[in-house]
Amino acid sequence: MTGTPTPPPAAPVPTGTPPGTPTPKPRGKQIAILLIGGLILAFGGCALFLSSMNFNSGSTDAIGFLWGLMFVVGAGMFLFGCVIALGVIIQRVFYSKKS
Repeated sequence: MTGTPTPPPAAPVPTGTPPGTPTPKPRGKQIAILLIGGLILAFGGCALFLSSMNFNSGSTDAIGFLWGLMFVVGAGMFLFGCVIALGVIIQRVFYSKKS
């Protein structure tokens, strides 16, 4: 056994992103999906919520809560998309490299 040397240990496999890698910036497609998808979800949730209400008796079905929640999630998506779009616009206006 003295004639065969043992091989060196394998190098560790890197995981995650290496240090110094820039983080990806939001693209126009991502912002458009948030804005359009949020509007569609909010509009659909609002319409379904209003259709599930019984205006004569003042009571709602149990599923009405789900439709109301769908409206809130859609409105939140839309507002989040607006904030990201505003941030991208501010970044491009104030922090763009002028030559």
